[in-house]
Amino acid sequence: MFDIPAIRNPIIKGAYQKLQCPLIRVDQTGDVPDYPYVTYTITSPRIAQSQHEIDVTTALGRTRTKTVEMVFSFTAYSEKEDETMDLCMKLVEHFDRTARDDLRDIGIVVVNIGSIDNRSVFLAEHYERRQGLDVRIRVIDRLFEPAGTGTGYIEQAEITKEE
Repeated sequence: MFDIPAIRNPIIKGAYQKLQCPLIRVDQTGDVPDYPYVTYTITSPRIAQSQHEIDVTTALGRTRTKTVEMVFSFTAYSEKEDETMDLCMKLVEHFDRTARDDLRDIGIVVVNIGSIDNRSVFLAEHYERRQGLDVRIRVIDRLFEPAGTGTGYIEQAEITKEE
């Protein structure tokens, strides 16, 4: 099984370093920061890519490996539309150029950077300007089952009748 915090943390840390504004997880309790800020969520934590799985059994155990994808959704918030677009453009640049090699080196591949979309909403008396984009990544899902954990096959058995 893959470790979501080990994937999420370098992605969010790098994005924060690029944006230099609050980058918070959506739908959390706590105070809302001053504008501008960016929220993120993992909209799809595991998208299976194929039924093809690499299965290797050794004396130590069994390792099953497949690729999976995840989708991170980012939304920039501000009272100024230009500011939200600028933050989203910085995210595009970050994932398309700045971080692409660094993430790949730790096993996170940027597969697709979605379009920047208007996500603005009208609040009681004014608009809260929002722009957002989704970033699709690919990682390895590897499961190791040690030998003797009851998940292997019985190669040979002796059946006796007891009274």
